[in-house]
Amino acid sequence: MRPEAGSAVAELKSLGLHRQLVITGDRAAEAQRVAAKINLTDVHAEALPAQKMEFVLAEIKKGYRPWWWATASMDALALKVGAVGIAMGAQGTDVALASADLVLMTNDLRRLGTCVRLSRRCRRTILVNVGVGLGWTVIVIAGAASGIFGVSGALVAAVLHNVGTFGVMANAGRLLKFRDNRPILRSTTKHPPA
Repeated sequence: MRPEAGSAVAELKSLGLHRQLVITGDRAAEAQRVAAKINLTDVHAEALPAQKMEFVLAEIKKGYRPWWWATASMDALALKVGAVGIAMGAQGTDVALASADLVLMTNDLRRLGTCVRLSRRCRRTILVNVGVGLGWTVIVIAGAASGIFGVSGALVAAVLHNVGTFGVMANAGRLLKFRDNRPILRSTTKHPPA
């Protein structure tokens, strides 16, 4: 078991992702043991790749939008059909990496929380940019149509439209400064020394 798995589970729960499952091809006893260490109770063991995919599809039919985290080629089908497939780049197989929507370039499971926070910030930024872009465009068109900009209204409207475009680009550019400086929750599970 990965030492940071408990921290990752706790952090994802703190972000509102309360429904977490273990779906594995491993033996049931081993899957239950690992799940108990990271405080997960919903375990599906001894699942073949096609069964994993069917499980994800069944969750989608129930109205969930599951995201699947994996490193092995046996999870490629589930990675493809989930709402988001996440592979670990440093240790994932080529098939898993090619099937995933998102590849983490670190092996630290706690970066899954970083992905959630960054995607939420991206979504907010997109909504703000769409609102500002549409609002600014309506104002510029209304100004040009009403004659407020004078004889060269079309030219002024074009320049003002470009100013608005640069504004939303600058707002989107702020995402490049995203740094996840939140403290990483430490696992409450005890791990024997190596």
